[in-house]
Amino acid sequence: MMGGELCINATLAFASTLDKNGELTTSGLKNPIPYSNKNETTTIQIPFKFKKDDNVILLDGIGFILYDTKEKYEIKKSELSDLSKKYKLPAFGGIIYNKNKIIPYVYVAGVNSFVKETACGSGSVAFSIFSGIKEVVQPTEKIISIKMNTEFFDISAKVTSYE
Repeated sequence: MMGGELCINATLAFASTLDKNGELTTSGLKNPIPYSNKNETTTIQIPFKFKKDDNVILLDGIGFILYDTKEKYEIKKSELSDLSKKYKLPAFGGIIYNKNKIIPYVYVAGVNSFVKETACGSGSVAFSIFSGIKEVVQPTEKIISIKMNTEFFDISAKVTSYE
């Protein structure tokens, strides 16, 4: 990714173009990760490393702050920039959630960008850690499934081509 951050959706999309099973390398992670493609669903395994500090979840390569829609309706670039600096991460996101639906925002320090995303896999993982919810609905109404195992997150989504 342009800031060296982890992007789960880009990793899922890339893995979907590869063989049935294998390993791939992605930004934001030090080691190759396993992937599989089966029945139009792509699954990747991300190492189970995170830190939780109240409503802040820190993953390798990106962190997230989470707010219930009852608490906050707006996330600002300056807030995410400050968190990126504080935690020394190349990217930081904000998630506003309602039940199992998320609205993700991502700031990337290397290019000083701030985007309201239509989907966010790493934000879905952070939300799952925070809430325990395993089926996370993106703004596109598509679902990312997250299973927390002892050493890995199994992250799955239906990946289709866009024409």
